[in-house]
Amino acid sequence: CSSDLKSPVRSRIEHFSIKGKDYIVLIDEEGNVYIVNRKGEIRIKTDERVKYFSNHTFYIDKEKEISETSILTTDTLGRVYRLYFNGARDSAFFGNFSSIPYFAYRDIDNDGADDYVFLDNNELLVYNRDQSLKYSSVFERNIVHEPLFFRFPDKKIRIGVVSAETNELLLFDTDGSLYRGFPQYGNTLFSVGQRLRSQDSDKGYIVAAGAPGNYVYIYNIK
Repeated sequence: CSSDLKSPVRSRIEHFSIKGKDYIVLIDEEGNVYIVNRKGEIRIKTDERVKYFSNHTFYIDKEKEISETSILTTDTLGRVYRLYFNGARDSAFFGNFSSIPYFAYRDIDNDGADDYVFLDNNELLVYNRDQSLKYSSVFERNIVHEPLFFRFPDKKIRIGVVSAETNELLLFDTDGSLYRGFPQYGNTLFSVGQRLRSQDSDKGYIVAAGAPGNYVYIYNIK
């Protein structure tokens, strides 16, 4: 497949399966879309191009039928574009952002429908599949790190945010409230791991992060 690329590919490569068939999706710098199988052979031939490709990021919205499956991209203003595998196009506008927003497409509350997640300088916004606002949170300072996504045992995703200027680690529950035990002190990306159950303590979570002064902090969250 590499010999057929019209320009370099700098985004991640997506793979999914529908009805026993593998689909591998690549998008090059010029927005050309390639849909191939595991051998690199063209699975679906398309001359369609992704016109807006902010930060070289795209997502696959997988449906039961390949014709209903689509590629999601964003422009620099907060509009989300869909290119369906049958060639149809659609778009949705989420508001005027102050800068190029970070965008993610994740099923936050495990309801079977992916949600739209935006981080615009000092504001985190999460929208439902129908574009209604699920929750938003405004921070004192601009957020420079991309948000973190942690899938908990209940299959729901909690979103982590690092406010480096205020030395705060934030973890948001699916309704937008702060998860118990947060905020915590730190200024780096952090990890959340499940603590093993012991005879003397309930099962909880361990949070690890860096902090000013070259310290690493470990927190036990019950």
